[in-house]
Amino acid sequence: MQQSRDYLMRFIERLSQALGDILNRLLRGQAVEFTEVASDLNSVAHRAGFDLELARHMAPESLLDMVTTNGTVDNHRCWVLAELLFLHGLKCGKVNDVEGALQSYERSASLYGQVQPEKDATHDLPEPRSRVEEVQDRMLKLRDDS
Repeated sequence: MQQSRDYLMRFIERLSQALGDILNRLLRGQAVEFTEVASDLNSVAHRAGFDLELARHMAPESLLDMVTTNGTVDNHRCWVLAELLFLHGLKCGKVNDVEGALQSYERSASLYGQVQPEKDATHDLPEPRSRVEEVQDRMLKLRDDS
């Protein structure tokens, strides 16, 4: 049991690092190749077992089905999908796709709201509640700017 938990944590850490790299590229303010970012997001999503395009078009309440196992929300899967959607929203915002950004942010915030705090977290993932606040701030700014 411990061995499978260690494997899962290493897998989550690798996905987290890949997502962090994408986040850094989007926030640097330098020229970013958005087709490359989209490709990287889809690659991470695929490795995590998600179809990002499907998740982007699903109703927010249906997304829980993608991260639920035996009736329970899987915190790690939920966080990964929420982060993927958050990053997709950032990418859309950078190319002035306000509708796409708002849709991805809405789904991201909904999923982050389902992630339960972990007492003994050994990973360096962003705190879900702070990410929800960030997503909501970005949504407000997009709405104000458009």
